Amino acid sequence: ALALLFYSFYNLYQILQRQRQIYVLKDDFIDNVSHELITPTATLQLALETLEKHEHTSSAKYIKIAKQHAERIESIVDQVIQSSLAQIEDEDIPLEKINLNSLLLDVIQYYETTYGDHLKIEANIDESIHIHTNKEQLSTVLHNVMSNAYKYGHPTQPEIQISLAERKGEVRINIADNGAGIPPDHHKLIFEKFHRVPSQTHDGKGLGIGLYHSRMLMQKIHGDIRLKNSSSKGSCFSIHLPNSIDFEA
Repeated sequence: ALALLFYSFYNLYQILQRQRQIYVLKDDFIDNVSHELITPTATLQLALETLEKHEHTSSAKYIKIAKQHAERIESIVDQVIQSSLAQIEDEDIPLEKINLNSLLLDVIQYYETTYGDHLKIEANIDESIHIHTNKEQLSTVLHNVMSNAYKYGHPTQPEIQISLAERKGEVRINIADNGAGIPPDHHKLIFEKFHRVPSQTHDGKGLGIGLYHSRMLMQKIHGDIRLKNSSSKGSCFSIHLPNSIDFEA
């Protein structure tokens, strides 16, 4: 009887511990969602206020900034919704011919506008490359990787390097940061849902779904995303797009 009572208390303790972990995860997730939305929301508001105060200046620049940040907010909300599902629906993803360089420049401009002189971005994307893919899905992946590169880069002088190359009939987009790197025991875990790499240098807030969602999106457009390398000098992620491409002079 005593053993049964002990066993019952042990099971109850285990259940309470699991419930506590669920509540902590939920609160942490809500906190991080709020944090992720603060920057694009604040920048969107600033752009709209600037438009309102300076009626005689060119509005095109601020309209583009507002649109970019509104799209970023939509993307974050969509990722939260999609990641709450068991899997992405098996609907067909439409492919279109896009200018990859133009898309990369739009994403780069988003981060230059958002973080200003605090962030240095170097991009080696001179060749004009057209590729068949889904622009919306690829844009989400690029934002996820760029956001992580800034978030986990050097705490005071973050730098991001972007390069574009053709290898064996596929396009590879390499995005590298100058952070402290990812611990080796986390290399195989970073694409798992809700997994977050601990940081010793800064807050490192995030949803823990960016890379998980990115890999799912890349699979939907027949591509892949991988951790190319990581050391104490930074990490580099490689986005693979195995599609036919055209180089233009």
